[in-house]
Amino acid sequence: MAKMLRRVCGRLAILSAAVSAVLLAGDVLGQNKNVNVDAAIKSGVSDADVVASMKQGIDFLLRTRKDDNWETAKPGGQGNQYGGKTALALYALLHAGESLLDDEQYAAKLHWRSNEMKPSVEWLSKVEPEATYSASLMAAALSLVPSKPGSPTYKGLERCRNYLLDAMGDDGGYSYVDPKPGDGLNRYGGGKLDNSLQAALDKAKQEMQKAMGEAAKAKKIEDAIKHADNYFKNTRTYLDKLNEAAVVATKSNNKGALGALRSEYKATLAEMIKQYDQFLRLLTAQEKTNDAQKYRDQAKADIEKYKRFGEVAEDAEDNSPFKPMGDLSNGQYGTLGAWALADAGMEIPMRYWSISDRFWRRTQTAAGDWPYGSGSKDGKESMGVAGIASVYVTSDMLDDELRLEPRADKTLERGLAWLDKSFKANTGDLYYMYGVERVGLASGLKFFGQTDWYKEGAANIIARQMKDGSWKGGFHGADQTVATSYALLFLARGRNAVVFNKLQHDGWWNARPRDNANITHWMSKRFEKPINWQVVNLKVDPEQWLDAPILLITGSKDPKFKDEDIAKLRAYVQAGGMIFSTADGDSTEFTAAMKAAAEKIVDRRYEWRQLPNDHVLFNIHFDIKKPPVMLGMSNGVRDLWVHSTVDMSASWQMRRTANAADHFNVPANLFFYATGKGSLRSKLNPLAVAGANAQAARTITVARLDHTGNADPEPGAWKRFAKTARSGFKTDLQISENVGAAALNASGKAPMVLHITGSTAVAKNANLAADLKKYVEGGGTIFVDAAGGQAQFGQSAVALLNDILPNQTLMPIDAGDALIKGTMPDGVDCSTIEYRKFAKLKNPRAGKSPELLGIKIGDRWAIIYSPQDVTSGLLGTNTWGIVGYDPASAEKIARNVVLYAASHNAAAAAAP
Repeated sequence: MAKMLRRVCGRLAILSAAVSAVLLAGDVLGQNKNVNVDAAIKSGVSDADVVASMKQGIDFLLRTRKDDNWETAKPGGQGNQYGGKTALALYALLHAGESLLDDEQYAAKLHWRSNEMKPSVEWLSKVEPEATYSASLMAAALSLVPSKPGSPTYKGLERCRNYLLDAMGDDGGYSYVDPKPGDGLNRYGGGKLDNSLQAALDKAKQEMQKAMGEAAKAKKIEDAIKHADNYFKNTRTYLDKLNEAAVVATKSNNKGALGALRSEYKATLAEMIKQYDQFLRLLTAQEKTNDAQKYRDQAKADIEKYKRFGEVAEDAEDNSPFKPMGDLSNGQYGTLGAWALADAGMEIPMRYWSISDRFWRRTQTAAGDWPYGSGSKDGKESMGVAGIASVYVTSDMLDDELRLEPRADKTLERGLAWLDKSFKANTGDLYYMYGVERVGLASGLKFFGQTDWYKEGAANIIARQMKDGSWKGGFHGADQTVATSYALLFLARGRNAVVFNKLQHDGWWNARPRDNANITHWMSKRFEKPINWQVVNLKVDPEQWLDAPILLITGSKDPKFKDEDIAKLRAYVQAGGMIFSTADGDSTEFTAAMKAAAEKIVDRRYEWRQLPNDHVLFNIHFDIKKPPVMLGMSNGVRDLWVHSTVDMSASWQMRRTANAADHFNVPANLFFYATGKGSLRSKLNPLAVAGANAQAARTITVARLDHTGNADPEPGAWKRFAKTARSGFKTDLQISENVGAAALNASGKAPMVLHITGSTAVAKNANLAADLKKYVEGGGTIFVDAAGGQAQFGQSAVALLNDILPNQTLMPIDAGDALIKGTMPDGVDCSTIEYRKFAKLKNPRAGKSPELLGIKIGDRWAIIYSPQDVTSGLLGTNTWGIVGYDPASAEKIARNVVLYAASHNAAAAAAP
């Protein structure tokens, strides 16, 4: 929060250090001196480290609570922040509980109805907020608790709203307390005109919407056109009158009336644009081409005219005297609290957001950061991140324009440029780190510059944790409860999984800046999962994109990917990622560009196809009866790239959850497809496997056979497994790709293992069988799996294997065999495994034992065959539609196969 020694009107007492505000960064107080924080940041941090740290912090907070709260101050003292410390701790614990939904014990303990949480929720619901920090944090905490009008929690939220709406100054800004208690929502009225005009407009809108609904059902459009004409006529009249009133207010310098009129004008114009959009969709659906063109032209003229008129009032207010009250530390908490209330469904007037937006934009310094005092030009790091996060909030509330071309936001551009240059993870200022986390989540940016803010920030915070699970100080006035709460908020909220990484490219990638945020928010609410959204760039290694299963690409123009961009997209897909693109404005140019890019990344081995209506993406969770036109490119095992030729991004940006439900259901189905109806990985547990520098205990050579049956659908699978082998069982796997059968025996030193996989039939070939026979008789081991569990490949592979050794047949490998039990050095027991959910759906009797068959030469298995997919498992993906082992089981099987083959190969190399 902020520095606790301050006078309001020269007479406030010392504010309590309990929720003492956290404005100024100071030296680390009580830091564990034995920890080298720079070294900790450099070495990195794992998801397990984050979870362990969170649990210690949670236990500390619960252990130090007194009865039902964490307060040290007493109620009734003006500005003493009573209730704030409890609100902050509760806010942190509830977020931690959402982050730990995969931990049954802590998820239950931190549920708002649990015996641990419910007493604090009930206590906080009764508090009357008397200061800005406490009101804001109460709103933030209670907004995480389901509530209905009239319930104690809802009443608590209403008290917070009344305080926050009253306490903001006329030019924005907050002080520690409300200097002039007022009447909440009513304060922001005065923007409407004569009641008869408003009533006529409301009636016209209702009649239009009713007629449109009936027309959609009965396929009749005439009444809808008549009522639409009436609505648009009334809207023009109302906007004209608002504009006239704004001119009068400008001449009389009535700033309050001018601001209210401006807000009403913007809201009315936004509603007109929305109604035009819905009406044009109806006309198009009923194939009224001429009418659609007429109203499209009319809409363009109206929007251009009234946007221009509205800018007059906007310029007048922006150029009026600006004298905000208070400081920006209180200001950011006022904005945070109002945002939490709006997110909980409570009404926050548009006028409030207009004032707040103006406040934050006009207080930015030339350097791009923000000061503590609204009249100062001296920026502070903690206020810099507060300002960026606050402008993201106000922009989200006010920007309802649908664009094809991105609109520059100079305030945010300056702020992010400042943060890219100034961000530092090594700090004990946990108030600053909480602000960093707010910017990261509000912007979706995974990187500030090329720095992964969460990964480095988490390492810093964990390194500073005390032995009792708490954190100390780092900012003025903070005690262990406050510091621990901020640390938990950073670790918990930033840890949440990501579904879509949106790609920042050189084209118009962000014309709809809230599309990813809104679809993610909808999915999070719908599926009751804490999910974050993210933006990634082309400057970093594509492995950095793999913390989300899907890469989202949007735009209306050709992004003109360079060769190095294509290479990164190829590497991402080969590493297990999936790409989902959608054409803004139904752009055919963008669709053509995406098709060309996809063809390049697969070297034109696969082709685009229109997805049929019965495709799994249209029924895996939501049953989409009439899906939009979508294209897909598959490698024979999974869809690598899915493209929507229709503009889904517009529906997300405008939150059209009712009118365009399928545009939300399709990406939700993509999520279930990409994760195999499973769970998402947490942010620090990505698909990519880190390389290991440890000395290998052995070297095993593996060749991957090239053949006619789509021999290499997942090029990244064995590359990833090689990293797993080095770090997991001290083995250096030396892999040769796309090796012809004739070359196996040509060098004089054949590979120990030959892997054969594919998704289509292998053509009969006597020479192939002869070469493979020579290979196995020379001591080599063939390992075959059907990629994706594809039966077409499996049947042809069995025929090929029987041709290699025609006097023998494939036989089941017993569960007690050394190959499955893993009795060789560094082997693992594979007698109990897990099949993928889809595999169990296809074969409910699959059980827990691996399905492996083989052919022996002497006492060794020379040929090992799995009709179940192993390859996709080595990639680590859980994609739906694959008949095979889950990734952990696939890795264990492949591990035993290569170790078994090496231990039974006379030419096996000694440890290097």
